[in-house]
Amino acid sequence: VAAEPLRFAGAYKDELLLGSLTPDSLINRTGCAVFLSYTEGKYSGGTESKDCSSDLRGAKYATSDVIITSNSIISWDKGYDENDKQVWGAKKGGYIFKRIE
Repeated sequence: VAAEPLRFAGAYKDELLLGSLTPDSLINRTGCAVFLSYTEGKYSGGTESKDCSSDLRGAKYATSDVIITSNSIISWDKGYDENDKQVWGAKKGGYIFKRIE
């Protein structure tokens, strides 16, 4: 997570701004690392356990699942309350981002 996230909103359109993003300008969110492995032509994985804390919309923790192929990225982020009930995020599957170039 960037220390100043709004500064980088839309940065994909501005190479200079995106180029100013350095490892030092990022904040490590303990428990929120996404672990990926490569199998059958794709990377897939996600967060592990319930250690990525979140307070968005009443959540206690968040999870992320990711699949990366040569043509797409599927990202499925969900938030859960203290009773492990999903309180935000897509219910049936992740958001699909398709390569257009």
